[in-house]
Amino acid sequence: MNYDRGSADRLREQALRQGELSLGDRNENLDRLGDAPLDILIVGGGILGCGVALEASGRGLNAGLVDAGDFAGGTSSRSSKLIHAGLRYLQHLEFGLTWEASEDRRKLSKQAPGLVRPVEFALPAYSRMDAARFKVGLLLYDAVARFRNKANHRSMNSRRAFDTIPQLRRENLRRLFLYYDAVTDDSRLTLQVAKVAASLGAVFANYARVTDLLKEEGVIRGVVVHDLLSDRIVNVTARKVILACGVWLDDLLRMDSPDHRSILKLSKGVTLVVSGDGFPSGTATLMPSRRDGRLVFAIPWHDRILISTTDTPYDGDLRDPAIDQADVDYLLGVANDIFPQAGLSRDSVIGSQAGLRPLIARPGKRVGDLSRRERLVRTRSGMVGIAGGKLTSFQSIARRTLDRLLLDPASHGDGVTLQRFPTGQIPLLHRIDDTSWRPADDSSRSQGQYFERTYGADGLRIQEEGRKLGTLDGLIPGLPYAEQEVLYAVRHEMAVTVTDFLARRVRATLLDDRNGLGAANRVAEIMAGEVGWRDETRAEMLLDYQRFVERQSSRSQSIS
Repeated sequence: MNYDRGSADRLREQALRQGELSLGDRNENLDRLGDAPLDILIVGGGILGCGVALEASGRGLNAGLVDAGDFAGGTSSRSSKLIHAGLRYLQHLEFGLTWEASEDRRKLSKQAPGLVRPVEFALPAYSRMDAARFKVGLLLYDAVARFRNKANHRSMNSRRAFDTIPQLRRENLRRLFLYYDAVTDDSRLTLQVAKVAASLGAVFANYARVTDLLKEEGVIRGVVVHDLLSDRIVNVTARKVILACGVWLDDLLRMDSPDHRSILKLSKGVTLVVSGDGFPSGTATLMPSRRDGRLVFAIPWHDRILISTTDTPYDGDLRDPAIDQADVDYLLGVANDIFPQAGLSRDSVIGSQAGLRPLIARPGKRVGDLSRRERLVRTRSGMVGIAGGKLTSFQSIARRTLDRLLLDPASHGDGVTLQRFPTGQIPLLHRIDDTSWRPADDSSRSQGQYFERTYGADGLRIQEEGRKLGTLDGLIPGLPYAEQEVLYAVRHEMAVTVTDFLARRVRATLLDDRNGLGAANRVAEIMAGEVGWRDETRAEMLLDYQRFVERQSSRSQSIS
């Protein structure tokens, strides 16, 4: 199948329609998944799975995707929020990975403007050795990116550093380096990728768990899916099954081969959310720890500050990794050391999360030294699993995965080959050039800017429908979320539960002082009216959200 310029242009126009994942269409989607053989079935609705669905549908393949929970319900809503080329990868001499990530970062900034945005990073050096090391690293960072970052790095002495960022600890500061990376809202980016893939024909169903594999003479022919909402069983047949299920990959591979030996090494990342008091406005900081030399991020995000680190070995519960008080104290200690004016304590923490990164295990290697490069695993039955990978490079990983499956006729046996289509040119978030629709008054402007940044062109539809229905009232004091977003999430983003909305469609769990608990009843009321929940279902949804918040937070609160 060849794509000429005309068909490529039509594909881009189709993507601009902002595809929908309506909850009302979910049962029909399951019927479609069970009706006819798919070209590709993807198991896993995180950023990698949705990226593969986008790549497959962009190539004209009949693609489907199922996930046992919600889209971005795992790692893809609990990342560091960074779209970055990987400054730290250079110390492991992974120049190719850094170059690829820098190209992917540049493309994503164009594909999803506003949702993926460049941010200036500050890197203070408190010793001559660190100053020299950081200088060499940033020179390489610029060079590997072919000097195509938003701006090349620059450095300054301590006097100029204090003029630029007066909040920094002054003692022993030698140099301050400034460079650019990018930041995103990870779950929103995942949803946008899924919606665009849906607009190109991919079929999605969340809360659809794979319980068994369909094989014929030892060859994978599909999967058995248990619809957790209707309790029905659907047999989904497909020419190829791709496992993009992150930290659950080993579990799914054991379903095919019970003697499968684990290939993953899990790394836990912890993120705290605090107010911006005592931190530089609009500038992120890479903070070196005096205790162990690790680097901790402080990132401006939705008018708050994210403080996060990764690379802690983990072997506990995959569904909800715990946040230890030692994790909290460590992060607060590093932040207070670099920014003494912040004066952070445990009471300063607004929200928190822990996420797991599936790395590829190597004997004798610490998690901090393991490569972020993905690995494709093929089972004896012909199923393919994606191990490892990173948020920034999801499109490159998806392209390589499809290339391996489709460009080699021997890999699927039917002689069909598809030429590569540049899905990296497909817009993921369509912005509105006409600014006349934006509100003029200050009170509405911030909400309008939030809608545009989060939903692109769909932000206008949300506001127009909200004004007609009178549902633009705020859900949470101090945050721009509106009641109309609940309806939009159900009708256009397949939100099934209160947790889906408050934790991933909006980010109230992280950003609200009460972690969204004060809005949970109203969200449940709106969803119940739209979907038709019975009283016991509504109560169960609220209890599930209460438990989710308790697992992700160190504070004890209740729904009011």
